[in-house]
Amino acid sequence: MIVESGKTVNSVSELENNAIIGELPSADNATIKFSGKNNILVVEENVRLEGSINLNGSNTVIYLSSNPTHVYRLKLDVWNNSAVYFGKDSYFNGALQITLSEGRHLIVGNDGVFSFGIWVRTADPHIIYDVKTKNRVNLSKNVMIGDHVWLGQNSLLLKGSKIGSGSIVAANCVITGKEVESNAIYGGNPGKCIKSGIFFSGESVHAYQKKQTKKSMTLDTDKWSYCEDSTTLNTDEVFRRLDDCKDSNERLEIVKELAAAHDQKNRFAIEVQEKTFFERLKSR
Repeated sequence: MIVESGKTVNSVSELENNAIIGELPSADNATIKFSGKNNILVVEENVRLEGSINLNGSNTVIYLSSNPTHVYRLKLDVWNNSAVYFGKDSYFNGALQITLSEGRHLIVGNDGVFSFGIWVRTADPHIIYDVKTKNRVNLSKNVMIGDHVWLGQNSLLLKGSKIGSGSIVAANCVITGKEVESNAIYGGNPGKCIKSGIFFSGESVHAYQKKQTKKSMTLDTDKWSYCEDSTTLNTDEVFRRLDDCKDSNERLEIVKELAAAHDQKNRFAIEVQEKTFFERLKSR
C-alpha cells in the first residue's frame, strides 16, 4: 500500500497488514510505501516529512519523534526485521539517505545536524568470501548516531559505525565499523580523529558580521559535553534485544524505551578507551 502526501488514513484497517500509530506526518512532497506486512510506523506530534519512507519487507518498526521546528528530509529504505529510531529536534539540510539491510538497526539521537549528500548503510550489500576458507567476511552491522551529532556534507556511515554524542563527522569523511568517541571531530577516508575534547553549538555563521563573530569567541557551557555514566545505554545490548524479537510489536517496546530515555543526557555517550602499550605501537 502507498500513502501519498495529501491523503489521509482513517483507521489502521486501511493499512491492511501494517499500522501507523499516531497521525500521518504533514508533507508537501513525500511518499510512505508499505510493501510487506506487520510493519509499524510511529509518528509523534509535530512531524513533517519530505522524501520517502519505503518499508520493503516485514516486521520492521520506524519511530519518528517530535520535531516541531524542522522537517524530516529522508530517503529511507528498510527491509525485514529492522528497527529505526529517530530522536527529537534534528535539522536536515538535505535528504538523509538510509538503507537498512539484512535485519540490521539504526538509532539516531536528538538534536542532530545533517548536511547534504549523507549516506547511512548497514550492508555492503554484496557478499564477500575469503578465498581460502570460503567463509563470508562482510556481515551486515547496526549503526548508532548519538545526540547532538553533526554529519558534514557527503559524509558516509557504513556498517558497524557508532558516533558518540556531541561529535562531528567532517565533510567527505567515511566511517565504517568504528566507534567515534563523544566530543571529537573525525575526518578523512578512512575516518580518523582530528581533534578531541570539542563541542559545537547550533548557530550558523553565514550572516555574521564583526560584532557577532567577536561575541562567538567564547561560549561558557557544558550543555554539549558528554561522558559515560549510570544512564549511558549499552547499545550493543539494545541491538541484541532487537535481534531477538519475534515480531514488530516486541521491537516497538524496545524502541519505546529509547524514546523514554531521551532526557538522559549521556544515554549515547562514548568515552575513548585508553590504548595499551602494544596498541599504541601498532597504530604508529
